[in-house]
Amino acid sequence: MKTSKNNYSFNFRNYLLILLLLLISCSTLKEKETVNSKHKVHIVKISGFRFNPATLRIKKGDVVEWINVDIKPHQIVDLADRELQSDILRSGDWFSKSINFSKPYICSLHSYMQGKIVVINP
Repeated sequence: MKTSKNNYSFNFRNYLLILLLLLISCSTLKEKETVNSKHKVHIVKISGFRFNPATLRIKKGDVVEWINVDIKPHQIVDLADRELQSDILRSGDWFSKSINFSKPYICSLHSYMQGKIVVINP
């Protein structure tokens, strides 16, 4: 009995934490201009074992920021030359990188999770 109450309490706290992270991430998911720069920051949300958006079109030099709002850890790795490689991102962690070339990427922990960055000329 005591164990099940503690498990419920622990799970309820986890759900509250996830809900809070989702609310925070939703409020920051808009593209934003970097300070004193012509480059933009683009947000990719990691949630439900998916990258959202899965395909992102950016200008050369723009920054892409991946935010893990999922309950499981993820790691961003590009399929071309591994120039793009994050540490393992736990729930609430993020990773940012200035991107100059188009590249597909995956989550190395869940290889069915795929995304693509397409760099366009202005």
